[in-house]
Amino acid sequence: SPPSPSPLPPSPPSPSPPSPPSPSPPSPSLPPLSSPLQVTLCLVERLVETELPTLYTALRKARVPVCMVAARWLNQSWLNVLSWPNMLDAFILPFCFGADYQVYLCVAAFRFLESSLLKRCCCGDVLPFL
Repeated sequence: SPPSPSPLPPSPPSPSPPSPPSPSPPSPSLPPLSSPLQVTLCLVERLVETELPTLYTALRKARVPVCMVAARWLNQSWLNVLSWPNMLDAFILPFCFGADYQVYLCVAAFRFLESSLLKRCCCGDVLPFL
């Protein structure tokens, strides 16, 4: 009788289909933001840090967060900060030109107050001034 054929070696496992890429985790520098005000304040903070680094550093040393000051200004619609005509302009500009104008107005206010704030950061009376 003819010799029996040798058993076939086991077949290699079939390759599994490639898995879809997992979503990348959120960037650590971008916290999850839940409200338009939080987004605005985050943008104000980043622009002040970029455009006015000396003021940003001085406020950090004085333990006065930029976003806290900007939140106060925006929450009270610039009341007790700007004169009445300027307050109306600050209120109407974002409606006419987009919400990003709130960010620009806050950064412009910080730029206008920069010299006064820098002097007061050394003395420790920043918050009463603001």
